[in-house]
Amino acid sequence: MSGSDGLDLGAELDALASALSHDLRAPLRAIDGFSRILLSEERVGVLPDETRRFLELVRDAGTELAELLDDVVDVARVTRVPLAARELDVGVLARELIAAVLGPSVPVGRDVEWVIADGMPGAVGDQVLVRRLLLELLDNAVKFGATRVEVGWDADAGAWFVADDGAGWRDGGALPAQALEIFGRLVGRDEHPGTGAGLALAVRICGRHGGRLWGRAAPDGGATFWFTLAPA
Repeated sequence: MSGSDGLDLGAELDALASALSHDLRAPLRAIDGFSRILLSEERVGVLPDETRRFLELVRDAGTELAELLDDVVDVARVTRVPLAARELDVGVLARELIAAVLGPSVPVGRDVEWVIADGMPGAVGDQVLVRRLLLELLDNAVKFGATRVEVGWDADAGAWFVADDGAGWRDGGALPAQALEIFGRLVGRDEHPGTGAGLALAVRICGRHGGRLWGRAAPDGGATFWFTLAPA
């Protein structure tokens, strides 16, 4: 969409997000650096316990803000990147991600059973973006404590799905795409790791492909996310 002055609004928002991210890096690095100096071994002994705790909270807040900035830039850019459509096998992409990224990142001492259905329909999409979509959904399941994660095809819904046996979310029930955009606020960042922006990114990836994303869960009863893409 373009503004009345002929400017591309999407490009302007993308540029704004990138500029904000870049300009905020220097003060964030300063906050982290000076906090790190004050918490160094040669100084920590002279600081009261409460002061050390406050400094650690400052560093944690800075780290969280940096992560949020990265997510804002990612969400903005996914609406701009040109699509390179090709035929895709969702099952193959999921297996590759599990072997190379997700499997090795599971916390030590915790086992996750990965179940990838055979014979799922093919899709057409941008391989890089669809891989990112799957990564966000699968990683979300791990973050929410899943010990079993399944990727399959729901013939009734005409959609692929990622289902897990993790924590679900606070109030249960269904979440349409609009609610997934603010999923981080619904679950609470103090309860689970991450900023919650991954699902907003997944919603946009589906939208870029003419599809949609929606979810359903029960408190402490797992969650399922369905998504559609252009058919092969």
